Amino acid sequence: MRKGVSYFGNRYINHFQNDLEEMKAHGCNAIIHTFSENDLLFYSGTLAEMVELSHKAGFQVYIGSWGVGGIFGGEAFSQFVMKNPAACQVRLDGKPTPAACMNNPAFRDFMKTWIDAAVSLGGDYIFWDEPHFHFPEEVRAEVLDEKKQLDTQKLSSLLAAGEIPWTCYCDVCRRLYREKFGQEMPEALDESIVLFREETILNFLAEMLAYSGEKGQKNAVCLLPTENPLIAGVTKWEKVAGLAGLDMIATDPYWFVWGQKVEEFVPYFTHKVLALGEEFHLETQVWVQAFSVPAGREEEVRKAVELIAGLGVKNIAAWSYRAASPMSAIKSANPSLVWRILGETYRKL
Repeated sequence: MRKGVSYFGNRYINHFQNDLEEMKAHGCNAIIHTFSENDLLFYSGTLAEMVELSHKAGFQVYIGSWGVGGIFGGEAFSQFVMKNPAACQVRLDGKPTPAACMNNPAFRDFMKTWIDAAVSLGGDYIFWDEPHFHFPEEVRAEVLDEKKQLDTQKLSSLLAAGEIPWTCYCDVCRRLYREKFGQEMPEALDESIVLFREETILNFLAEMLAYSGEKGQKNAVCLLPTENPLIAGVTKWEKVAGLAGLDMIATDPYWFVWGQKVEEFVPYFTHKVLALGEEFHLETQVWVQAFSVPAGREEEVRKAVELIAGLGVKNIAAWSYRAASPMSAIKSANPSLVWRILGETYRKL
């Protein structure tokens, strides 16, 4: 049984060694090291040392694509986006976005440089975290309620009314759309755009998985727990599961983020991943939300872990170490309690 946590924010080796022992005492035996563009530029050697220490402690190691290019999950900023505005996603209204275009050759070349560095760290898997298109900030503000949870009904109504400036409407995407459909890209987010966006992510992932696979690297892809085409980009998960070079399929049903009930949301997406794992002979992994946990609801973390394990998942991970206590934007109301509960539950598995 693999029981993991994500780890970010610290690059002091002596502190990491102490944290590693604490993780071990909490029942952890897997770790997701975030590898942002900042890490790529300044901390690659440090991360390699941390990976080595993780292995020596008996941990399985994942190298996470944290915020890379602005198209993966995570709070990290992208230097590629700042230096290459012409290679970024463009909204329907013509406004640029802080996210790279997955169809742009310059970004794909950059990603291969990132893969080279990620492989050199010596981890067991590259963890492709929540690949997605840019989500407009003004829409994000409108569809989040007072608890910063997603109002899915409001999002669906905005989507149906055509009031969302979706991406990507850049020259590269419009050319590729013309080549595929024989007509100009429409402004409405119709079925052809949903298909085009899905195929963009699939084609991008296929190229990245093939490149890392050639280097002997295992690959895990974590999909957002939604079937909404605007947010997810990919609505047919079986297309991702069928990609050559994929070793593990994962998802992160963070019920607090999505404003859902733990006893409904977590099992639904856990079943979905398990079914794909069985059909496509893939390893599976399901994530637990251990950040932004509201006061008085800490026990739901225990319940989520128990639900996932009870359904037969052999690889569970939590975001993140110490319940994200150093990051004030997403730390839990009582991070020490969340961390204690996670440890108690992990140790029983």
